[in-house]
Amino acid sequence: MITESMPKTRACRMEERRPDTIAPRFCHPERLQHENGPLRFVDLFAGIGGFHLAFDQAGAVCVFAADNDPSARKTYEANFAGTDPDLFTEERFAGDVRTIDPTDLPDFDILCAGFPCQPFSIIGHRKGFEDTRGTLFFDIARIIEAKQPAAFFLENVQGLLSHDGGATFATMKSVIEEDLGYSLHYKIVRACDFGLPQLRPRLFMVGFRDPDTPFEFPEPQALTTTMSDVLRGKCQRDIGRTVLVGGRGHQLGHSRNWDGYLVDGQLHRLTVTEAAAMQGFPPDFRFPVSTTQAMKQLGNAIAVAPAEATARALVKALRARQKATTPVTCPSRTTRHVSATPKTNIAAAERNYS
Repeated sequence: MITESMPKTRACRMEERRPDTIAPRFCHPERLQHENGPLRFVDLFAGIGGFHLAFDQAGAVCVFAADNDPSARKTYEANFAGTDPDLFTEERFAGDVRTIDPTDLPDFDILCAGFPCQPFSIIGHRKGFEDTRGTLFFDIARIIEAKQPAAFFLENVQGLLSHDGGATFATMKSVIEEDLGYSLHYKIVRACDFGLPQLRPRLFMVGFRDPDTPFEFPEPQALTTTMSDVLRGKCQRDIGRTVLVGGRGHQLGHSRNWDGYLVDGQLHRLTVTEAAAMQGFPPDFRFPVSTTQAMKQLGNAIAVAPAEATARALVKALRARQKATTPVTCPSRTTRHVSATPKTNIAAAERNYS
């Protein structure tokens, strides 16, 4: 863990990395001269840090994160406290997003959020906005409205597009484009189209405060790793099934089996290390939790490779379109826990689905 031993004069970003890791290296956010420094992002519903790794590789710096799951928080801190200690010592790692007062947030350029997918997943009950987790989208909108970041990157299951006959996504689209005034680009992106041996189709949503900002999702890339590589033996399929939150242990051939594979003619169950590789997490990524919790966290995580490719495209679009000059302003210590009420019709929209 790198904390007090890190020199204060070290450059904002350190290029020295072991070849087998993509661990980020940050300097203190208040010291950034933003005109020449990296773009800043906040990591909401952070989970174990898939967005964090992706945007680090894209050249951005994390100035705030939030997640309310104690186990996920433990994994997130275990992997980022050494390289970004201020998130955890300067009250920049929050819990419940619903309690965040936007005035307590540092200034940032990009909002990232893999908000809860269970209300929209075909595996869940698909209650959408009737599920309290579904209404968390409106908390994202509340923060965007207050802080006006240059861009956002949201992720959810592909079922969000068709949920309630498309009405749920239509509501979100209306909030983003009409109420907030941002553009919205969206696409179903698969992990296997960006080098990872896993299907994992997910809905990526990218938007910009300046609606005229040109943006194209990255082109698919060749598969660089197969399941045989991950499982270290001959697997019957090159691309694995989507890593899920639960439901391990089904028999081979069962419609819900996702963790069992035939390898060299023998049944093999995915390990945490193998599932992490399928998700694109680095070999030295640590899980200081039980196997059950680690697999749950990986099932909830965003696949790093497609997220990184999209993050690079987003950063490129921002750099080409605008020059941000506002320095980072980090939050002062506060005990305030009640978020402000939105002053636009976002609040009314939220009430309609609460």
